[in-house]
Amino acid sequence: MLQTLVWPVEIRPAILEVLESEVRLQQVKMAASLIESTAADFEPEKHEDYYQNQCRRCEGPGSNASNDDDETDNAD
Repeated sequence: MLQTLVWPVEIRPAILEVLESEVRLQQVKMAASLIESTAADFEPEKHEDYYQNQCRRCEGPGSNASNDDDETDNAD
Protein backbone atom coordinates (compact mmCIF):
# COMPACT_ATOMS: atom_id res chain seq x y z
CA MET A 1 0.00 0.00 0.00
CA LEU A 2 1.26 3.44 -0.85
CA GLN A 3 0.41 6.48 1.23
CA THR A 4 1.27 10.13 0.68
CA LEU A 5 3.17 11.75 3.53
CA VAL A 6 2.03 15.26 4.31
CA TRP A 7 4.17 16.43 7.24
CA PRO A 8 7.95 16.15 7.75
CA VAL A 9 7.38 14.48 11.14
CA GLU A 10 5.82 11.52 9.33
CA ILE A 11 9.22 10.57 7.91
CA ARG A 12 10.97 8.02 10.09
CA PRO A 13 14.40 6.46 9.70
CA ALA A 14 14.36 3.00 8.15
CA ILE A 15 15.22 0.12 10.45
CA LEU A 16 16.77 -2.46 8.16
CA GLU A 17 18.04 -5.27 10.36
CA VAL A 18 17.86 -7.65 7.41
CA LEU A 19 20.78 -5.88 5.73
CA GLU A 20 23.08 -6.90 8.55
CA SER A 21 22.89 -10.56 7.52
CA GLU A 22 25.12 -12.19 4.93
CA VAL A 23 23.77 -12.45 1.38
CA ARG A 24 25.16 -15.20 -0.83
CA LEU A 25 26.10 -14.46 -4.44
CA GLN A 26 23.58 -17.08 -5.59
CA GLN A 27 20.77 -15.13 -3.88
CA VAL A 28 21.86 -11.89 -5.57
CA LYS A 29 21.92 -13.58 -8.99
CA MET A 30 18.48 -15.11 -8.39
CA ALA A 31 17.04 -11.73 -7.35
CA ALA A 32 18.54 -10.00 -10.40
CA SER A 33 17.13 -12.72 -12.67
CA LEU A 34 13.67 -12.35 -11.14
CA ILE A 35 13.72 -8.58 -11.58
CA GLU A 36 14.87 -8.83 -15.19
CA SER A 37 12.23 -11.43 -16.06
CA THR A 38 9.35 -9.38 -14.64
CA ALA A 39 10.51 -5.89 -15.63
CA ALA A 40 8.45 -3.94 -18.16
CA ASP A 41 7.91 -0.36 -19.24
CA PHE A 42 5.44 1.55 -17.09
CA GLU A 43 2.16 2.13 -18.92
CA PRO A 44 0.03 4.50 -16.83
CA GLU A 45 -3.08 3.96 -18.98
CA LYS A 46 -3.23 0.38 -17.67
CA HIS A 47 -3.60 1.60 -14.09
CA GLU A 48 -6.39 3.43 -12.29
CA ASP A 49 -6.06 5.81 -9.35
CA TYR A 50 -9.01 4.65 -7.27
CA TYR A 51 -8.43 7.22 -4.53
CA GLN A 52 -8.43 10.20 -6.88
CA ASN A 53 -11.46 8.83 -8.74
CA GLN A 54 -13.42 8.55 -5.49
CA CYS A 55 -12.39 12.08 -4.50
CA ARG A 56 -13.59 13.44 -7.85
CA ARG A 57 -16.84 11.50 -7.49
CA CYS A 58 -17.44 13.07 -4.07
CA GLU A 59 -16.73 16.55 -5.42
CA GLY A 60 -18.85 16.10 -8.54
CA PRO A 61 -22.32 17.44 -9.33
CA GLY A 62 -24.96 16.53 -6.78
CA SER A 63 -22.50 16.06 -3.92
CA ASN A 64 -23.14 17.69 -0.55
CA ALA A 65 -19.80 19.46 -0.66
CA SER A 66 -20.67 21.42 -3.81
CA ASN A 67 -24.29 22.16 -2.79
CA ASP A 68 -23.82 23.47 0.78
CA ASP A 69 -24.32 27.11 -0.23
CA ASP A 70 -27.46 26.33 -2.25
CA GLU A 71 -29.11 24.50 0.66
CA THR A 72 -28.63 27.41 3.08
CA ASP A 73 -30.23 29.86 0.62
CA ASN A 74 -33.37 27.66 0.20
CA ALA A 75 -33.83 26.89 3.90
CA ASP A 76 -36.49 29.61 4.51
